[in-house]
Amino acid sequence: MKIECPSCRLTGSMHELDIPPEGRYFDCPRCKTGFHIAKPLPAANSGHLMNTCPVCQYSTFTEEMFSSCPKCGASDANYKEMLKKRAEREQILHDEELMNRSLRNPELILAPLSEPEHVKPKTPKPIMVTAWLSIAAGALLLCYGMEGLSNYYGKDWQSVLSMPFLEPVSKIRIFFSLGFLPWLQTLYAAGFIVVASQFLMLRPWAPRAMTICAWGGVALGVINGIATFINHMKIASSSPSFTYCALGVISSLFMMLLWSAPFLALLWYLQKESILREFPEC
Repeated sequence: MKIECPSCRLTGSMHELDIPPEGRYFDCPRCKTGFHIAKPLPAANSGHLMNTCPVCQYSTFTEEMFSSCPKCGASDANYKEMLKKRAEREQILHDEELMNRSLRNPELILAPLSEPEHVKPKTPKPIMVTAWLSIAAGALLLCYGMEGLSNYYGKDWQSVLSMPFLEPVSKIRIFFSLGFLPWLQTLYAAGFIVVASQFLMLRPWAPRAMTICAWGGVALGVINGIATFINHMKIASSSPSFTYCALGVISSLFMMLLWSAPFLALLWYLQKESILREFPEC
């Protein structure tokens, strides 16, 4: 505490513990004036008074309280603040240790410290193989359909119009005879590639769309088989033999099987558990 001589105004300091409860008489070292020093009263409702220093363990061994240690100068408020900062540092180190343990041990699950970012799901291998095979099949069918369109618009259509016929042949009839099937193959192949690419990206509606495309492929195989039989019968004589007709039926059935087999296999594979568990909402 700060003391001051009432005569010459000389100031100095003295710890409050050096002053007894009844006060102390003190002589000024400058003017030799004697004066009485009263012991200061503790602050009312103070929460930082102590009778034992938590740092150096100094004690008055009495009920007398002090706010700062007369030996080391530590105060209760500063000591509690130091303990609070130490606890915060220990908590940070503890959290870092738990995080490092979680990285070393995948089975240790910790609560996320912040809102997790959206992570793109990894495509499972069965989905990836099915999608890429479907895209490859669609690309082959697209090339086949575009080749038919190229032949139709480049040679077939003009050659048919230049042929002499007893009856005039309309362009619509020529289109359905030579151009309809290539156009159907091309459009179907383009749509099938788009659906297969969305299936690869795990779209929720993609399995149902793939099933529809697979049934469409089976229908396309049936149409190809019928077209093969019709073309076979067109080049026949006016009265084809039974053997010739049977050969046309066999070739058309073979064409149907050749076109429909991959799509039937796709329908079967889409019902497997390895595919269905990736799309639980379907």
